[in-house]
Amino acid sequence: MIKTPNRTYLRELRNAAMSDVYDALNSIQRTPLKVNKFVLDWINYFIENQVTWADDLDLPVLCQRNVEDHVRRPADADVNEEALFWYQKDCTEFYRDEQMQAGKRAGFYQMIGLAEKYVDQERFYVPWQGDRRMRVYPASKLNLQGHDYTKALLKFADGVELGKHGLKWLEIHMANLFGVDKCSFKQRRAWVREHATEIKLLAVDPLASRDFWTQADSPWQALAVAKELSEAWSMDNPKKFVSYIPVALDGSCSGLQILGAALRCEETGQHVNLIPKDAPADIYGVVSGIVEKELRGIVGDMDRKEVLKTAEAETYKAWRKKVEHANDGDWSFVIERVKGSTAEDDTKVIKELRKTYFKYTEAWAWLQFGLNRSTVKRNVMTYCYGSEQFGFTEQCLEDIIQPAYKAHRKAIASGQHSEWYFNGTGNRAAQLLASHVYPAVKRTVLRAAQAMDWMQKTAKLIAKENRPVRWTTPLGFPVLQEYRKTKEAKTQCYFQGSRRILSVNLEQQNYDPHKAATAVAPNVVHSLDSTHLQSVVNMARDELGVQHFALVHDSFGTHAGNTEGFFGVIRKALIDLFTEHDVFQDLYDEFKAQIHPDKRHEIPDLPEYGDLSLEQIADSLYAFA
Repeated sequence: MIKTPNRTYLRELRNAAMSDVYDALNSIQRTPLKVNKFVLDWINYFIENQVTWADDLDLPVLCQRNVEDHVRRPADADVNEEALFWYQKDCTEFYRDEQMQAGKRAGFYQMIGLAEKYVDQERFYVPWQGDRRMRVYPASKLNLQGHDYTKALLKFADGVELGKHGLKWLEIHMANLFGVDKCSFKQRRAWVREHATEIKLLAVDPLASRDFWTQADSPWQALAVAKELSEAWSMDNPKKFVSYIPVALDGSCSGLQILGAALRCEETGQHVNLIPKDAPADIYGVVSGIVEKELRGIVGDMDRKEVLKTAEAETYKAWRKKVEHANDGDWSFVIERVKGSTAEDDTKVIKELRKTYFKYTEAWAWLQFGLNRSTVKRNVMTYCYGSEQFGFTEQCLEDIIQPAYKAHRKAIASGQHSEWYFNGTGNRAAQLLASHVYPAVKRTVLRAAQAMDWMQKTAKLIAKENRPVRWTTPLGFPVLQEYRKTKEAKTQCYFQGSRRILSVNLEQQNYDPHKAATAVAPNVVHSLDSTHLQSVVNMARDELGVQHFALVHDSFGTHAGNTEGFFGVIRKALIDLFTEHDVFQDLYDEFKAQIHPDKRHEIPDLPEYGDLSLEQIADSLYAFA
């Protein structure tokens, strides 16, 4: 049931009093499923006909591509070294992407093979298991936690009539799948009704609906819902329509919801929809707004020429201030070094001057590129999981800069005009953005930051005594966090006729205090969101008779006809979890017991609790929406 190689821990789990955990897991895997043949047929159509715009629907590239069709060789490549350099770089990037797509294709076709295998089954079941925090995962590639097209391939084996409220929730779900989810439920339904003609066309002729269909955030699930909506709308009494599609209700940055509710933090709660509002709060938009304001404060309304002039002037001032007896005759050399690439022999002064210079150029570049909630979303989401400024930089590069740079180079390679605002490949821009996003998040969710700091310091004390960090979830699941120090070992081997040296990291006996500290916040939060999920399942089953679940950690799904009651249960379970359990006091008591009495005075005080009334969550329509 639990994925771990630790046999001692498995024996401990067998004796743990956690009947509610077992009940929830069994209810989840008793959910009967079947393949959505309508969606499978359309995916197969795209495969068989090698539809060229499949990647616009988030499918992997369906066949191997030729570099000549995607990278244009410059006419002067043989005589122009720079043109040849960029051509070779674009070719390298193409082959790297092709290798990645090959891996995606393999997984995609394996999943389609599973769907073909079960397409004629009236019902089948997917086994589930948990990790060491009891977060639950399906043990099959064909599951409701997969890609958009994987989720779309599945529906519940049993249908439920829409009833009084089901059509409303099916329409809200459709709007959510198109990314229309930052507005009220009434506005979402209005958007769906305004696009009813396009939705009906999508249900009968997806190819003719390309422009509309490709706007969806989750196009294949949107296709599945379009078919049901179209059929329900066509009935004289839509309440009688039998629906099989899971309708998902997602948390608003669930990690911060967990910490905000546990600490009764009003500041955090208002940003993650724990407090009733007429429209959804958007913490990602709040943070991106703060950062944009700060960047605009650096460069104002300057144009590019003015920005470069200001950056050089401010760098000059900083140089004169930092270097005693600075000689103006050296300035041209210094500024060229500042603008150039990072080198091993860069002095401390040069490194500091670069921060000054690129603060201006990259702030301006970000404003030209555009900042919005998506730019900072992953940063904010992962903050409560221990991500810090360096991690924010890496995420920005991975999610924003690198895809944009690839698109830029792809356009150039195909002979199109494309503007690139950032310095180089964007590393400095990512660093600048992270330096603004990280403190903005900390200021926005202050008590959550204090809670994370408390957990990190206390976990480090435990690990320093060469112990794993343990705690028990409110449902009785014993969590074991064990991160040991590692030592690199090298070994020689022969592969394809040549000698290779391989490096492996071997676990040592001692526990690693640094890893314990960095991992404890995300592990505690994940153990609590898993507790909430299990509580929701048990409550929905016992109070509403719900037997069908589609779950992804902080996303809760069931039939549209059962969603109205389910909607209330999700919030009630969250209220009960943090009303009936003082989770941070429980953590304090368990952590304290793991620390030697002589060291317990080093345990920091718990962060102060706020005044958030948890009962308000029951009236917050957008806590899970």
